[in-house]
Amino acid sequence: LTYAELDSASDAVAVWLRRTAAVRAEEPVGLGVERSVEAMIGMLGIFKAGAAYVPLVPDLPPNRLARLAAEAGVRTVVTLGSLRHLYPFAAHTLPLDEPLPAPTSRMSLEPAAHALAYVLFTSGSTGVPKGVAVTHDNLAEYTRSVAEVLDIDLADEQRSLSFGWVSTVGADLGHTVVYPALASGGCLHVIPPAVATDAAAYGDYVASRPLDVVKLTPS
Repeated sequence: LTYAELDSASDAVAVWLRRTAAVRAEEPVGLGVERSVEAMIGMLGIFKAGAAYVPLVPDLPPNRLARLAAEAGVRTVVTLGSLRHLYPFAAHTLPLDEPLPAPTSRMSLEPAAHALAYVLFTSGSTGVPKGVAVTHDNLAEYTRSVAEVLDIDLADEQRSLSFGWVSTVGADLGHTVVYPALASGGCLHVIPPAVATDAAAYGDYVASRPLDVVKLTPS
């Protein structure tokens, strides 16, 4: 997927969210997909609509999905057609794997720095899951910090790196590679779960597609 294609697809999502689902600024919107190109389109489309995304990954139990959505106030979920049945509580669902009309205009909403960008819920292993709100300036500052550590000039797209995304959408571990890649014009490899969890397959992948940056847990 090229940057132009990503831009156009996320524009279409943003227009649908604002005009069809009547999503408001900073409204929580469910992101019901796992790590994929569709996840990238959904995340950016939600941002462009001025809303905030809440990961509602499809491998969670149905009652937990419903509870998280109720806690965050989610009424719209961006997902896939094959996963729509997992979100019966949503007033609106947008399947990212089905064609959307090409937008006749762009969504040029620029959220304030303090505006809500996304909400992540803790595991709840010590009690009830708690939502953690992250603002756009939080995310921007983190992206700048990662770029500094990697010696990337975000204004110089001539020195772009290849980043590998291997973590779940349900946590923000992947933001270490996702947003520095996009902000610097780098290449983001969305590595499928079957490859990321198989040592031989992963070795073959990076041998044929060398990665400069990847964030992995020790396991």
